[in-house]
Amino acid sequence: MEDNGEKLKELKPSMQLTPNAKGALAAGGGIVALDVLTHAGPAGLLVAGIGTWVMARHTSDFLYMKDRLTSHFIHSPETAEQGPSFADRLLGRGQPEESAPASLPQERKASLLKRLVATQSSGDIDLAPGLQLGINDIAGKATFICGIRRSGKTTLGVRLAEEMGKFNMAMLIPDLKGDWLSCIDTLPNAVILRQGEATEKNAASHGYAICEEGLQLILDVASYDDMNEAALVIAGMIAGLFLWEKKHPDARRLCAVFLDEAQSYLPQDVKDSIISEPVARDAMMNAYMQVLAVGGSLGLFPVILTQRISQVAKKIVAQSELAFLLKQTMDLDINRYQSFTTVQKEKIRALKQGQGIYVDIEGASSIHQFHKRTSSDSMSRTPSVNVPQKSKQPIEDYDDLPDLWEDDEDDDPLPVVQSKRTAPPKPSKYDRAVKAWNAGNRSIRRLADAMELNFNQARDLINDMHNKGIINKHER
Repeated sequence: MEDNGEKLKELKPSMQLTPNAKGALAAGGGIVALDVLTHAGPAGLLVAGIGTWVMARHTSDFLYMKDRLTSHFIHSPETAEQGPSFADRLLGRGQPEESAPASLPQERKASLLKRLVATQSSGDIDLAPGLQLGINDIAGKATFICGIRRSGKTTLGVRLAEEMGKFNMAMLIPDLKGDWLSCIDTLPNAVILRQGEATEKNAASHGYAICEEGLQLILDVASYDDMNEAALVIAGMIAGLFLWEKKHPDARRLCAVFLDEAQSYLPQDVKDSIISEPVARDAMMNAYMQVLAVGGSLGLFPVILTQRISQVAKKIVAQSELAFLLKQTMDLDINRYQSFTTVQKEKIRALKQGQGIYVDIEGASSIHQFHKRTSSDSMSRTPSVNVPQKSKQPIEDYDDLPDLWEDDEDDDPLPVVQSKRTAPPKPSKYDRAVKAWNAGNRSIRRLADAMELNFNQARDLINDMHNKGIINKHER
């Protein structure tokens, strides 16, 4: 017995209670005293309230570690943590700092890094030497970019998107010609959707996800066989943006709603629209008008790009707050520019590629040479003819050239056939169209390619043949 007693004495000093255990025991003591003190009148109720607070403050430590009671509450002095005492914990003193996560998945690390870079980047949108706009000076403002072909209109639009991407700005970018697809490499959260991936049925869900996830969604409009479907998808996505903003009134997110080649979608003359069906055309027009009219109060703002200001619906242009006006050559367009700027007409005609006029919200104008885009512009370059260089050693002695017209004595002359019959008539456009249609070219774009027509001509031809009963355009 003495030996056992000595062992217990030796073991007892090596057993210590951690602050968690002390807190739990104190809370247990409070529970025991609670029944007695609550019968002691008002003073007892006060003490009982204090005991209840202590119990709620510290008993959770005991419950959280219930699966490791022995190892957690009883340990040797050599391994005991020098944590704060119960008094310190009760008074909120000496609380340990929270440790950082041990590790993160690579995708999560990449996302955090992008956000870190965004927060550390400058607060300016750098568009040209001497033109650095504060993010709050352009985000949320209806923006209009206009310029003829090869003026640098799309390049400037992409540059603007890339600069706003530094701030993880959400964006919807319908891409008609493939000019924006390379932005997948330069925008922080870019996603490309094509026909079959974005449909009329799920368009609103995709639009909702743009704000929910902070995406820059590029819709590859060129992948759609039917522009009417593409228009309805765009309108549906905008409806999804509005839905998210309305469901999050206290956490609204800025989102830029782009539209390049606006004259093709929403022209002043509806006959020039690539959207043939009125329902689809009206849906898209109403969607962008809604962004212009009430989107600003919700965080949505349009960025409209077009080649000619005179060809875009006036009600789309009229509500612009900021304007970037690049080169124009037609008097009609230059005169329309005068409603934005006081820059002389001769200077507008003389603008070089990449040069343009910036008109701020106060109406002040300044001319700049805009920066190029960061992403590849191979899709947006206008094709050019490679003219072969002249030979460095031109042939001067034409007598040395072979006589290509010399008769070959070994060849029999071709017989000359005399006939009064005229050449057979060429197949009509309907015959050729029906042949192409039956060969599987049953969409406007495919028929246009097969017959070397533009989009509007192919659309009218299909409607004409359908109305004449030659084909059924609904059988695809």
